[in-house]
Amino acid sequence: MKTRGKDSEFQRAKEEAFKEKLNDLYDMAHQDAMKLIKIQEDRDFLIAQRVKGRQGSMICVDKVLTAKEDRSKLRREAEAHRRQ
Repeated sequence: MKTRGKDSEFQRAKEEAFKEKLNDLYDMAHQDAMKLIKIQEDRDFLIAQRVKGRQGSMICVDKVLTAKEDRSKLRREAEAHRRQ
């Protein structure tokens, strides 16, 4: 809140540096994870996860949200069919 009014080049550089540090903050792997992991595929995943850009992130489909969207779509289609 102190610096929200500042718009200097130095301030923007500090903010960008902070944002980049935030990406590395959530590395939850064990300190000796590379020594402990025996499966090569898991090691490769950990290495990919630590690369800038988070190429190795696990993102899955939200099944609950997908089901809600499907039900909503069916209701809209049924309503449109009734109107016709």
